[in-house]
Amino acid sequence: MELTPARQDETQVLVTCDGQLSHTFDVLTLFPGEQGPPQPVDDPIGYGVAVYQALFPPESAARRELDAMPERILLVTSDDTIETIPWEYAYGLYGAEDVENFLVLACQFVRGLPADQRIAQPALENGLHIVAIPSNPLEKELPPLDITSEWIRLKEIIHDVPYSISLERARPPTIEQVRRLVANQRNRVVHFMGHGGQHETGAILCFEKENGELQPVTAREFVMRVRGSVFLITLNACVSATPGPTNFSNLAAALVRQKTPYALGMRLSIHDDDARTFSRTFYSELASGVSVEEALLQARLTLANSPRSWVIGVPVLYTALTELSAGFTALEGTPTVEEHQPPIEVSALPRAEGAFQGRSDELKQLGDLLTGDRRPRLVTIHGSGGQGKTALAREAVERFAYAWPGGVWATTLENLPGREVFVSDLARFLGIATQEIHVTAEIERQY
Repeated sequence: MELTPARQDETQVLVTCDGQLSHTFDVLTLFPGEQGPPQPVDDPIGYGVAVYQALFPPESAARRELDAMPERILLVTSDDTIETIPWEYAYGLYGAEDVENFLVLACQFVRGLPADQRIAQPALENGLHIVAIPSNPLEKELPPLDITSEWIRLKEIIHDVPYSISLERARPPTIEQVRRLVANQRNRVVHFMGHGGQHETGAILCFEKENGELQPVTAREFVMRVRGSVFLITLNACVSATPGPTNFSNLAAALVRQKTPYALGMRLSIHDDDARTFSRTFYSELASGVSVEEALLQARLTLANSPRSWVIGVPVLYTALTELSAGFTALEGTPTVEEHQPPIEVSALPRAEGAFQGRSDELKQLGDLLTGDRRPRLVTIHGSGGQGKTALAREAVERFAYAWPGGVWATTLENLPGREVFVSDLARFLGIATQEIHVTAEIERQY
């Protein structure tokens, strides 16, 4: 079933169903306010009823087609105002059943492009391979993210999937590193964790430069780097106990207009429990060979158990394909995770409690020194006691260790260790067997 709402004038919208004129409605009836429906977060069912009445009024062609219980609803929009309406909350009858519910829990619901802009579906011949981009730029205008916890959560989810799938991290989270990971590959899934936004050039993703600075990347620039290699892009808004608007549904639409087969964005930031539930179900379904659209339906059915009923309409899926695509090949085995991080032993540097915040200028300075082509042999972080030098050093290690393939090792000189202890500890980190070497000078020659 294909629905195309198109603006006729300032307020009237004409709906076409499968190429047949169906009905019109007043777009102002869908704007929450004193005269309109409630906000979706406050009353998702109340808002969903208004959306349903606009799309499927009695005796319309769209309602007759819905009564036939289609497996899939493709919503095609080209107007910015119509695009912003959260159609995913439509709530009412599906078919002849007399039990009302959210339509996204009854059939696949996806947004698409006009027919003349669509592309053919690629053949999915391999298993699921995810490239994750946890990006947290050093930019004072952007709220800091607990990106480490988001990455750990994604790893835990992938480890629980009972199939042979691959997860690798783009480290550093630069657009150039993403290109290196997807170059000459096919049908990768890219999972972006970070900030998105709007710029005078359009929708952007907030990547990092090598030194941690913000690198805004437009949807077009991003697709130019990954085209031909990516099948699905998921845009994960930062989780929050309080729902807040994101730009990720707009970004998903922009990515699909640049011929990405599928893009999944989140309309609102959601609670950590819901984010975990969604990702676990969605990626498990993808790994088992289910299509993207069916995987989203199953994830929504799982989210239906959440105490926050508004979360049902948060995921927004777009496609550029001419028709529904098959799923990935399901492969028996266990998941693999590639961190792309050298060995690190820095227990001597205690981690800051909670998420590290502030010190963005100092971190960028350290990033320039630790990742540049001309790296000094000695970098000193100085300041009076209690100013957070140790926490800053620990954060710098975790951000920039990628630039040191041999690894990063830390020790404390607060209580000066003897030479033998110092050399032996460092040798163990470097993997040098010292059991049969009893002369410290000989161990040093092994370095």
